[in-house]
Amino acid sequence: MRAAIASLVVLVLVAGGCGNSDSGENVIHGVWVTEFEGKYLSFNEDGSWAAQAVLDVEVFKDAGDFTFDGEVLTVRSDSRYACARWAEGSEEGSYTVDLTEADTIGLTLIHDACTPRRRDFTSGGTRYSP
Repeated sequence: MRAAIASLVVLVLVAGGCGNSDSGENVIHGVWVTEFEGKYLSFNEDGSWAAQAVLDVEVFKDAGDFTFDGEVLTVRSDSRYACARWAEGSEEGSYTVDLTEADTIGLTLIHDACTPRRRDFTSGGTRYSP
């Protein structure tokens, strides 16, 4: 009887420790469509990101790398794109992330000197694909 109870306790603890793979840092991965101008924001598992007007065309309006710690998204634009040249210090922007629903994202500005990126990111978005 004690062995059965001990096994049950271990099972509950192990199952309780298993998290959803879409929680924490991974929730940002995928493609999002912004409410402002319907741009596509892609956040990839390799830490790269891109913003483009047409998803199936390899023409990026902005791109670079990002980090996301589960709360704060920090994006850095590659020097080839406008946000890296917009104003001094504009290559990097940071936002808090609010996922009120599984397929809806809200980004709240912490700091970003790049007006076009700031406008796109803070307009809200809907998940286009995982």
